[in-house]
Amino acid sequence: MPSWRKTAFLAVLAIAVTTLAASAAGTPGTQGGAAVRIAFNSDREGSLQVFVMGAGGADQRRVTSGPNSSEPWSWSPDGTLIAFETSRTGSVDIYTVNPDTLEETQITSEPSQDSLPVFSPDGSRIAFVTDRAGPPNTYGIWIMDADGSDAYDTGVASGNPVTWSPDGSRLAYNPSGTSYIGLMNPNGTGQTQLTPGPGVRIPAWSPDGSKIAFESFRDGNRDIYVIDADGDNETRLTTDPAEDGDPTWLGGGSQIAFVSERDGNQEIYVMDAGGQTETRLTFSAGADRRPTGTVVYSAPPAGTPTAPPHHPAASGATSTALAGSP
Repeated sequence: MPSWRKTAFLAVLAIAVTTLAASAAGTPGTQGGAAVRIAFNSDREGSLQVFVMGAGGADQRRVTSGPNSSEPWSWSPDGTLIAFETSRTGSVDIYTVNPDTLEETQITSEPSQDSLPVFSPDGSRIAFVTDRAGPPNTYGIWIMDADGSDAYDTGVASGNPVTWSPDGSRLAYNPSGTSYIGLMNPNGTGQTQLTPGPGVRIPAWSPDGSKIAFESFRDGNRDIYVIDADGDNETRLTTDPAEDGDPTWLGGGSQIAFVSERDGNQEIYVMDAGGQTETRLTFSAGADRRPTGTVVYSAPPAGTPTAPPHHPAASGATSTALAGSP
């Protein structure tokens, strides 16, 4: 696996956003009158699995139950699928799961390590990181159709997450052997450097295309920053002494979700896009992690199932809903 993912307790959560028809504007856990759902990664019941919750932290439930870790990375644009990676078959492969029916589909089945899947804005393609081109554990950015067909190598070496521009014309990424964020076309051409280093990674493009959020160690601590998509106006958003990282934009871009250890454990928080009004969403005894964003159009049907546990619940693990959240 890419070396950055071997760092102890590196945030590996996945968050995605989906626009649901809201019953009323201004309801807690809504943005502009539309509710938000979040997918994330947690080991609260043993192995790392995919969970979903409301934007305010309510209704937390597990949607995968495979024998090995399952790590979510993005939603399909219509909000019906979560793309995730898992090592349940031996190698790391990419799957999707419908969080309402729990139906899973295996997308890749190569002997290589295929990871970090991210749907394109129109849902037709998935960008991912793999060592298919060899040698083993030498990773690059590939793109395939959403059903796993017609995969091609962009020729760009990277073992870190990528993010699509909202119009699907560009990708933001971390080139291997560097500590900056670059931009490129989906075919690997047009490579440019967006940020200076050091220690810059995990970009997240805002829904309106104007900004890119990222994490960086450049000021001596892991914190979240934003920069204009043209490279101007870099701004540091978090300054807590604890590590804050893995930013993702929620809904229309008015909020950013992230992971923090400020309360002694990896948990998910949200803040305003300008860095104000930070709110904790999860209160698990396990580690809850990895934000990234998208859109959903209808509320889950009543009585949607929770995946049966594969491991016994961790001692003291909870799934706490915030008072007043949807």
